Amino acid sequence: MTGIVIDSKNKTVELLDKNWTLKDMQKIVGGYLESAPPPVAGVTMYVNEDGLRLKLPKWQMPFILRGKAGKLSYVGNAIIRGAPDDDGESTPLEKEQGESMVAFLRAEIIWE
Repeated sequence: MTGIVIDSKNKTVELLDKNWTLKDMQKIVGGYLESAPPPVAGVTMYVNEDGLRLKLPKWQMPFILRGKAGKLSYVGNAIIRGAPDDDGESTPLEKEQGESMVAFLRAEIIWE
């Protein structure tokens, strides 16, 4: 089951194929999961819900929406998975989708 891990400390983005349990995801983000606005459409993104309080490393992602440019700010590690299913659970990314997203994220993330 494919997903993307954004490691804010090491400033890396990687595609992982693994069985994504809640415990695994919490370990990656370093705490309880919180859904965050994803940097691209059609995916689900999770971060540490206490990331701001814990002063985790910051990063930004530029975007263009309806002809206006801006930046989305995030803190800490993030996990990107596919769009939610009918039960609200995230689904795996298709391998091709994941690979193209990793290339995009590596080029566009602004590490602080």
